[in-house]
Amino acid sequence: MKALAQAFAIARFRRLDLEWHLPGSLIPLVLLFIFFLLGGMELGQHVLVGWLVMVGASGGVSVLPQAVLFYRYIRLQEMYVAAPIHPLTFMMGMGLYSLVHSLPAWGFVLAVMYVLGLLPAPTIPLVLLVLLLAWGMACAIGFLIAMAVRRIAIISVVATMVWLLLISLPPVLYPADLIPETFRWAAWLFPTAHIAQLLRGSLGMTELATWEFIMHWAVSLAVTCGLLVWVAARSRWREV
Repeated sequence: MKALAQAFAIARFRRLDLEWHLPGSLIPLVLLFIFFLLGGMELGQHVLVGWLVMVGASGGVSVLPQAVLFYRYIRLQEMYVAAPIHPLTFMMGMGLYSLVHSLPAWGFVLAVMYVLGLLPAPTIPLVLLVLLLAWGMACAIGFLIAMAVRRIAIISVVATMVWLLLISLPPVLYPADLIPETFRWAAWLFPTAHIAQLLRGSLGMTELATWEFIMHWAVSLAVTCGLLVWVAARSRWREV
C-alpha cells in the first residue's frame, strides 16, 4: 500500500500538459479526412481506432521515457532516493501519470465514435479493457526505452521515432486488409497491431475468429508482462 501511495503522489506531481496531444492529433485528422474521401466512414473508422492506440502510445512510449530519464538526472530523483522510493515505484507513478495524460483524448475520440454510432454501448467495457492493455504495453515499452537510452540529448529523438514506427508501419491507422496477404505476417511483429485489431474486433469492424482473439490477447499480455518483469528485475537508480 505504501508503494501504491507513493506512486500516486509521483503521478500527481507533474502538471497535465494537454497541449502534448495537439501535434500528434494532426496525423489522424489528416488521415481521417483522406480516408473519408476515399472510402467514407467505413474506411475512416479505422483512423479513429488508430487514434485511440496513438494516444496510449504517445503517453507511454513517447512522453514517459523522456520524463523518467530527465528526472533521473536532476535533484528530484535525489529527493525520491532519500525518501526512500524504489525506482520501480517511481516508474509506476510515471505510468499512472501517462494514463491520466491519455484520458482526455481517449474521452474525446470515444465520444465522437459514440455519436457516429461506431461505439455500441455493450462494447464499451471491452473497449476500455483493451485501452488499459494498450496503456500497460506502452508503459512497458517506455520503461524499456528509458533504461536502454542513457543520454538525455537523444532520448526525445529515440522515443519519438519508436512511437512513430509503432503507429505508422503496422495496421494501426489503417485496416490490415490493405496489406497484401503475403506480407501480412510482418504486421503482427508489432505489438500495437494486436491492440488495434482487438479494438476492431471488439467494435465489430473486423470479423475475428476465436483463435484470433486469443492470439491477439496472448501476444499483447506476453509483451506487456514480459517487459514489465524485465524492467522490475533490472531497475536501479544508478545504472552505471
